[in-house]
Amino acid sequence: MSPSDSRLVRACRALLVLALALQTYLLYVFHSSGAEGELFPHADKVVHACMFGGPALLALLGRWRWVALMLAFYAPISELIQGTDVVERDADWRDALADVTGIILAWGLTRQLRRRA
Repeated sequence: MSPSDSRLVRACRALLVLALALQTYLLYVFHSSGAEGELFPHADKVVHACMFGGPALLALLGRWRWVALMLAFYAPISELIQGTDVVERDADWRDALADVTGIILAWGLTRQLRRRA
């Protein structure tokens, strides 16, 4: 691994910590205004894909594949947690599907980037 590769890995790992903190905030603290506040229909699914795909991409580029795998397991669990009275949000299996779709897209993008390098 070249020095520039190791810098990229360290940067991705540092950004991953920030991305996971933002993800936690968005999943459990932030309350959106609902469907009437969306820019386009099902925009929340795009947000879910990005909330899990972004950290997965950083984990994969940071050579922490296990984190991307854990995110895939965590996606449906996060929806179950959102369905509890503690979080006061609604659980939606389509959100979990969007989460996992984001992770799969990140995995595919990482494969393409590594092939070209």
